[in-house]
Amino acid sequence: MFGVHGIGGMTGTLLCGVFATASIGGTAGLFEGHPQQVLIQLYGVAITLVWSAGVTYILLKLVSVFRAAPSSPGTRARRTRYLPARGPAVTPSN
Repeated sequence: MFGVHGIGGMTGTLLCGVFATASIGGTAGLFEGHPQQVLIQLYGVAITLVWSAGVTYILLKLVSVFRAAPSSPGTRARRTRYLPARGPAVTPSN
């Protein structure tokens, strides 16, 4: 997931700073003599990475709090009743 969307998104964002054209978007890029636009795009990528890492950390901690909650053996049995057994797939024979 990250290899495609993360790396591809960062590459596209940075290349927008390189190929930006003032006649289309109103802002010139590196090729039109505005190298600061690449730094602006890089700043946006860095902020996005920090935000995503922070939110992911918070969500993982939140999930671990609920996942580690103790339960009684009866509740655990009801919860796992419909889960398939590990091992080879079992198909009904006719």
